[in-house]
Amino acid sequence: ASVEGGFVSILAQQTGVPISNFGESGDTTAQAKARVVEVLADKPDITLVLLGGNDTLQRVPDEETEINLRDIITGIQNSGSRVILLGVVGGFPRDPYASIFERLADEYEVTYVPNVLSGVIGHSSLMSDGIHPNQAGYQIIADKILPVLEEECGDMKE
Repeated sequence: ASVEGGFVSILAQQTGVPISNFGESGDTTAQAKARVVEVLADKPDITLVLLGGNDTLQRVPDEETEINLRDIITGIQNSGSRVILLGVVGGFPRDPYASIFERLADEYEVTYVPNVLSGVIGHSSLMSDGIHPNQAGYQIIADKILPVLEEECGDMKE
């Protein structure tokens, strides 16, 4: 992407609110779980969780991914931060993550944006490589998340 930070930077520009990006390229849910304390030290009101793609690439069992996501969501909620869970495709031709993410969203009462890469992945004009979006792809992702983020922020003001 031409803007460092991808869709997170775009969301910060669109909302006018600083958004810290703690994402690490290549992180699995286990690696991200180990860094939740670092994220929470920033005292976020809302935390966007976009994980699972690297678990798929590294063939992490679906059950382990779900356990890690449960721990991440619980840790974030226990800090008082709200979670917006961003879905990713967890495999082809079937997507085991769709049911996992839906179940977690219901169980933990978190906002869920399904498959943020839908309409982006597989379209070479929106990808910088076979896995990562380019600036135009990140804009599409940000456009999917922005109304949900604005609604969450509005709910916090009420």
